[in-house]
Amino acid sequence: MASSLPLWPALLGVPFLPLSLAAQGAVATGIVVVAEVAFWGGAALAGPEAARRMRSWWRRRPAR
Repeated sequence: MASSLPLWPALLGVPFLPLSLAAQGAVATGIVVVAEVAFWGGAALAGPEAARRMRSWWRRRPAR
């Protein structure tokens, strides 16, 4: 999971690459896909309890 963290700030440098707009979009998409796969792959290696805990961070119950 930690290996995915440096990829997110790398997205900030994509607009400054000497590439066409389409190539920059492809690079940015590739970075996002690799970061997500690395994160969820790490979550799977960490075990089901860690994955359950991470899902609970995003699926909070609404306040009553």
